[in-house]
Order: sequence, then C-alpha cells, then structure tokens
Amino acid sequence: MNLAAYKQDALKGLYRAKPFFYLFAFIVLAFSYFASRYSISFNVAISDCLNSRVFLIDTWDKRVYEGQLIAFQMNVETTFYETGDIWVKKVGATGNKVVNVDENAITTNTQYFPLSTAYVLERLERQPESLQAKWQLKEDEIFMIGETLTSLDSRFWGPINSTDVRGRAYAIL
Repeated sequence: MNLAAYKQDALKGLYRAKPFFYLFAFIVLAFSYFASRYSISFNVAISDCLNSRVFLIDTWDKRVYEGQLIAFQMNVETTFYETGDIWVKKVGATGNKVVNVDENAITTNTQYFPLSTAYVLERLERQPESLQAKWQLKEDEIFMIGETLTSLDSRFWGPINSTDVRGRAYAIL
C-alpha cells in the first residue's frame, strides 16, 4: 500500500469515527448538566412521612409554592434527627401566613390538611398541649408537612427558613 492510499484510508476512518465522537461528547455534556443540576434523594426517615421513597431533587429550582415537594436542610434543632440532614416534605404554608394546628388537622389561610397528631404524639409519649397551636410565619419562613399520619413535620419542630431550601423535589418511586 502506498502512502497516498494509506492517508486516504486513515481519513475514511476518521470520517467514520466523527459521529461517534460527537455522540460521546453529547453524552458527556448531557451527563455533566444532569449531575450539576439534579441529585437523587432517598427517604431514610424512621417513619414514612411521604407516599414515596425516592426523589429527584432539582437543585437549580429553589422557588417555593404551597403544595409542592421541596428538599431542605434541617437546620432547626430537634431531638428527632440530626441537624444538617436533607429532608423532603410538602410545603404547607409560606411566609406571612397563619398556621393553626390541632389534634386532627393543619389549617392555613388558604388550605386544610387533615393530619391527626394522635399516632405520633403517642409514640413520642407527649400530650397534644405540647404542640404550638398557632404559628405566624415570618416573610422567609416555610411550614413543612408530611402526607401520612406518622409524619414528623413543622408541627413538631417549627417552620424552616427559606435559605435552607436545597431544591424542588419530584417523587420517583
């Protein structure tokens, strides 16, 4: 084989490899984007407070709306879990709202959540009077709730600060 034929075969090989290079570059860029924006979170709580166990966390979307799931860093001192853990809960109320808590429900200016505290209070060996009955949220506070009767949420440890939000959560499984 002469040198010109060898160069021509090498160029054909490069032309055939070019689409694979582009595909590989696209996959690497897509993975980098996904890894920088999203994380996977698992519900490791002792009790099931949400109806899902695995969540996709969009760390770029930190907007908070009532009724959506968000991931947040627990920076409220609590005897239940470690400070600094990442939690996923539903937003019950946002800043400047009034939240009323009783044994059977949580009510806000705009919503009603039928969540009894009886089961959790019994497990914690606490009386209903130990819960704060009314919360006036400050501008940067968020009242978090669970979806099940076994949930530990803001009724037991108070609102979180908006700076603790790590991103919007999406239930996967």
